[in-house]
Amino acid sequence: MARGRHRQVLDLAGSIHRYAFGREQKHRWDEVFELGLQAARALGDRRGEAEMLSLLGWTQDRSADDPELALATLREAVALAEEIGHRRIVMSANASIGLALTRLGRTEEALEHNNLAYEGSGEFAYFQQRVWTSLALGTSLLGAGRFSDALELFASTLEQTRQNRDQTNPETARRVMALLLTLMGDCLSALGRWREAADSYHDARTTIGALQMSYRTEAELALSEGVARRRTGEVEQARACLVFALGKLDALGNRAQRDIAEAELELLPG
Repeated sequence: MARGRHRQVLDLAGSIHRYAFGREQKHRWDEVFELGLQAARALGDRRGEAEMLSLLGWTQDRSADDPELALATLREAVALAEEIGHRRIVMSANASIGLALTRLGRTEEALEHNNLAYEGSGEFAYFQQRVWTSLALGTSLLGAGRFSDALELFASTLEQTRQNRDQTNPETARRVMALLLTLMGDCLSALGRWREAADSYHDARTTIGALQMSYRTEAELALSEGVARRRTGEVEQARACLVFALGKLDALGNRAQRDIAEAELELLPG
């Protein structure tokens, strides 16, 4: 950027966003896409500007933890994308608006934006748009307490992801499947379907393998599985999950989650 190589900056920012998925909270991706936005504007590339605004808003929410700032940026992205007829960015930015609104507890508004994004995404290839709008809509349904609706959408999206995984690289497919299984576990837990929830969390852990997501660490997934196993009376399986989680949480210095793991262990007989 300092050397005025704007096209290379924009090309890099545009090509790296799939790598950022699942790593949003580990790095300041908003700084990368801010540079991409500056490059697009320097080039007078309005399609690039709309795309960078959308990506910047997404990471202002997820990487910089500023959903209010994200909303302002994403609304600018929608306005520009509508003006120039960039339909994919209209869908993408609306989905990110829905996620930011969900984080702010504004679930009805979130569902409006995510329904709009989901309904318009069918014209695009599955991993180009549909999977991301499905994830966003399901997350808003979960946030709104519509657990059965969210579970149905997540389960359908998981099956479609398996069918379309050849459209993307293996790592992205695994990250998406692990996230879907995690969210399904959350829905099943909320519905009191503890054995299914435990299995879903376990499948998420095995699917992600050595990869790590920013959404839920291996320790947090093990903790969630342990809680669900305890609820089903699977005492030894629950103990193994909770002890594993506790060891990992020690290393992470996660006091709040460690307290939950210790309390859950105390509830186990023997």
